Amino acid sequence: MRVCAQAEVSAAGAALLAWDYLDRAAQRPDLPRPVPAGRDIHPDPSTAVGYTALYRVYVQLYPALREAFGDLAAAGSGIE
Repeated sequence: MRVCAQAEVSAAGAALLAWDYLDRAAQRPDLPRPVPAGRDIHPDPSTAVGYTALYRVYVQLYPALREAFGDLAAAGSGIE
């Protein structure tokens, strides 16, 4: 998995692609160029068993907590 060098660049990347598609990038040389890729993270195979066990618990709990997840997201939406 590649982690971006900056915290949030997905919207900026989409905007630059759209701008370039519209052939306007050449009109604005001051626009930022592509963001550096950052660093790669490689999965640790030794954690697979633990994550599989956690996922099984999640799958068991989800049906009972499905509505609560929505309430939880709504309750936390005002917290920065």
